[in-house]
Amino acid sequence: MGTGLHVANFEELGRTRPANLDASRRLACLSTFGINLLQQRFIWYLTRLEVPTFRIHEPFGHFFEEVDLMEEWIDTLASGGVGLRDATRLFDDFIRADRGEGRALQMELRDPQRRTSVRQACAAEARRIAASR
Repeated sequence: MGTGLHVANFEELGRTRPANLDASRRLACLSTFGINLLQQRFIWYLTRLEVPTFRIHEPFGHFFEEVDLMEEWIDTLASGGVGLRDATRLFDDFIRADRGEGRALQMELRDPQRRTSVRQACAAEARRIAASR
């Protein structure tokens, strides 16, 4: 691993096993902009079309928001002694739970206007769980 130049070979794409995602073996962790830039470069590689990164971000913003919420949730629950697997399961259960009319907080993230209320609900529930442990 170490430092230095790392490249992505767009000709070797595919799924990986969870064991390959071990954080101790991680070479990089991309920011939101970095992920969008990687996608921009991949689109360029496939089509020679340059799509602005903010355009790539628009349809995927809710995914980035969910990842941020999960990270905050796990940090909060860790302070209450909850392990990573349990915290992740609790987050998935909470954000995917039907809140009525077939709506879940996860779906609410698709609307940028609702993201603040989803963030507040997740933070409050994470604090409640951490305090109860």
